[in-house]
Amino acid sequence: MLLKYVFLGMLMMASSFTVMPYRRIDLQYYVQLASCYAKCASEYGTTTKKKRNDGEYFNIAVNAEDNAKFCEYGCEWKGIEWRSTSASLRNAYDNGAHHLVAEEMLRNNSNNKRQQMVKSLYIGCMDVGSSTNDGYEESVEGILIAEIIRENSNPTRYIFQWKQRTFTLGFYDESPWIASSIEVEPVITVQGMISGVQYRFMLTTVDQDGVFGIPIMSDWTEALHIDAPPRLPSSVQVSTGFDRNNGVSALISWPALWGKSPSTTISCRYRIVVYNSIRHFTNSFTIDGGRGLLLTRLEYSTLFTILLSALPPNSLQSTTPVSTTMQFVTPLCSQMNGSERFECDAEPVEMWIRDLPEGSVSIRWAPTNDVHNLVHYQVFVYSVDKQVHCSMKPMAFYVDNVSGFRAH
Repeated sequence: MLLKYVFLGMLMMASSFTVMPYRRIDLQYYVQLASCYAKCASEYGTTTKKKRNDGEYFNIAVNAEDNAKFCEYGCEWKGIEWRSTSASLRNAYDNGAHHLVAEEMLRNNSNNKRQQMVKSLYIGCMDVGSSTNDGYEESVEGILIAEIIRENSNPTRYIFQWKQRTFTLGFYDESPWIASSIEVEPVITVQGMISGVQYRFMLTTVDQDGVFGIPIMSDWTEALHIDAPPRLPSSVQVSTGFDRNNGVSALISWPALWGKSPSTTISCRYRIVVYNSIRHFTNSFTIDGGRGLLLTRLEYSTLFTILLSALPPNSLQSTTPVSTTMQFVTPLCSQMNGSERFECDAEPVEMWIRDLPEGSVSIRWAPTNDVHNLVHYQVFVYSVDKQVHCSMKPMAFYVDNVSGFRAH
């Protein structure tokens, strides 16, 4: 039977492009081109850090400068108007063309003995997308996430492939693999999926030395129904912490849902409203492969309320968002102990002092209810008598988490 194949487009988080159905591009050519791009990035590009929603950073090598772009033009043998082009740009173009020729001569420049960079590949979320410019009806889009276990020290490019299948009359009708795009980042948006059709993706990592590691395939994932409402994660967790860069923080997270059925696939776009008794703020975010969303610079020992909403895509603004509410309390200052050094306000305690022989005293106190959260006490001893012979400099004693000590 005739099968309606999908128009599948992929785009990076910052730019977009589309791929016509069954436009077959040789994977080996993509490998050569990706390696050529990586060499241009190594020679002319810059490494930049990108921050995920959870506050973690990852490195990407980008070709943003003119020399790097012309080197990539050389990889593509792109036609250039040379009349007003500088010598340095011509040289960069020639280097790119040379890199591609070198890749053509080394067609089997793969090295699977190098350490694996990618652990898994999965669709992290799905939404109903808008109609494409090529006449296709409303389709489904999702965010494809490559889970990185270690970063490559060399500039890396990611080659994504896809295939699809439908189940009819007891049999699967499956397409061949289609090489789709060369990407700078390991997280991209997939557009044009058809409701009810299953999709599988494959990722190949390439650097200036060619393919390294083993290509990673995702599980089969079925595109959700075109009428699916916004969907929240089944469980949301809040974990608090403290560090010098973020202050008191709270990570809003949920378990990864790769390999699940469409009914459990979460939405991609969210809005979060956070408020307490004195302030409130709103933030919108999109799933990006991180552990969740990090809230920073919060107050100590404060009750916060969170309203988390799964948003409909832009094409379906009339759809009502789906929301959930939760609360959490940030820790006491005394609970925020670790590698960072900071001081908390003193807690009032009931204290008893008894004179002992030989100029000693016994100091005891009723410990705080949060005794398990304390690292140590600081006790100051100083003279309150103004007579000269009794004068003494204040002395500070640091004692472990106990309820008394003896001072001499």
